Amino acid sequence: MHVRAALASVVLDLTPVLGKDGSINSLLPIFLQLLRDPTPDVRLNVISQLKTANAVVGVETISQSLLPAIEELAADKQWRVKLAVIEYVPGLATQLGQAFF
Repeated sequence: MHVRAALASVVLDLTPVLGKDGSINSLLPIFLQLLRDPTPDVRLNVISQLKTANAVVGVETISQSLLPAIEELAADKQWRVKLAVIEYVPGLATQLGQAFF
């Protein structure tokens, strides 16, 4: 669990190095798998690093998997997870745009 959480917090930092095609081919499968992880901390770490991926990959590529993960995190039993989602939503809204929300 701790290794996956640490990986989730740094995996998206590689997107500028790999570029769009390399990120889509290599990192996007890892990103999507971490986004479906049963541990809330892992999913929160992925969402918190989303700004880096949006700049390189684009929101269209990851938006289909992002919304279900956010909804699931918002319904989590732990109040700290819900609070973290509330704190990330304004940043996500500016990154993803009005059309997404």
